[in-house]
Amino acid sequence: MIALHSIPVVMLASALLGIEPDAPRRVMIGRDLSRTEIVVDALDSSGVHTRDAKGSRRIIPHTDLLALYRPARVTTVPGTPVLSLTDGQRIVGSLAKSADGLTVSTGDDVMVEHPSLGVVRVPLDAVSTLVMPGMPAPGRASGGDLVLLSNGDAVRGLVTRVGAQIAIEGESGGERLIPLDAVASVRLQNPIQRASGPTVWLADGCVVRVSMPGTASEAGLVALDPALTRVHSASESEPSPGVPTTILDNVIGWMPDAGRLVPLSRLEFVGVSPLAPRPWTDAPVIGAGDEAPLSAAEIRMPGPCVATWKLPPNADGVSCEVVLPEAFRDWGDCEVVIGASSRADGTAPTDVWRGRVNAERPVATVSADLPAGSATLVVRVEPGERGPVQDRPTLAFAMIRVSAR
Repeated sequence: MIALHSIPVVMLASALLGIEPDAPRRVMIGRDLSRTEIVVDALDSSGVHTRDAKGSRRIIPHTDLLALYRPARVTTVPGTPVLSLTDGQRIVGSLAKSADGLTVSTGDDVMVEHPSLGVVRVPLDAVSTLVMPGMPAPGRASGGDLVLLSNGDAVRGLVTRVGAQIAIEGESGGERLIPLDAVASVRLQNPIQRASGPTVWLADGCVVRVSMPGTASEAGLVALDPALTRVHSASESEPSPGVPTTILDNVIGWMPDAGRLVPLSRLEFVGVSPLAPRPWTDAPVIGAGDEAPLSAAEIRMPGPCVATWKLPPNADGVSCEVVLPEAFRDWGDCEVVIGASSRADGTAPTDVWRGRVNAERPVATVSADLPAGSATLVVRVEPGERGPVQDRPTLAFAMIRVSAR
């Protein structure tokens, strides 16, 4: 990995509802999975400088927190491609152009231009997908790399270059060059990597791994170094200065180590079964992770059911908010039970949390440890006194804690 010059990020003080009503709140997930609303004054190598709802100030060491986020929906810049990496990083930016206006690549690298990050060089073997504006992301499937064309055709093989043209070696041999403007999306079959290290989430949908911030200045400037190589232009290799951004407007999430928290919405879904009196059930509806801070998409439960997800190795905790949406509060009243099982099919789970949500108490916060050796997470929605009508809670910001390696 190549070291870079730092990008200054202005860490402006934000405030909670009740202190400065117009300012967005920040939520801190502690090492124990507790969730606390705070004001962030600064971020540096010593930790997060905070104020709580009472105005008390303290510095929270990075080792004492797992994440910091602002509940806000990501607003992706219209008409901009999205390049996703195998470790969960994501850059919303145009493919960089050379002086003659041509979109370029440098063999095994993809060049992407972002207004704050500048032009960055992404190794081709670290790319998961490239999705062109207005096009859906391609699903992961077996076989070779996949290039979907805007006319609906599909080309399979081995992608060797991404730039003004997509170069792909066909399954029957020979190289085909496809103009970028004819492409809807590209899916590379590079192995998925576990996220790790300090990571920031930006309001435009970018997820960028960085080095630990240095010492903050009196003005609140903090140095963040992207793990990707940044260059002056598509034809130069010298590092370029970054463009300042603000935590108030643009930085909506921060993790000292992205490998410690995994969004439940990103885990493999095992299955769902109905609970009486319902003879059937739909599957939970997963929201758009690319639009959520920390990539934690909402999980909308379909009603009384038992839903199971496969846990990552060494999973040892679960944290989320169980919310009964306003549309379901006239009749909705249910118990939500979260458990973990050592079995792959989720049977015989050990319950770790139980709570009730209804119109009087529509939100419940979950912070629970998981038993050692847990292989699956099991979420059970039980109908309340009024039966199953409108018993459709949402799991918001659901995260699985993974023990440090």
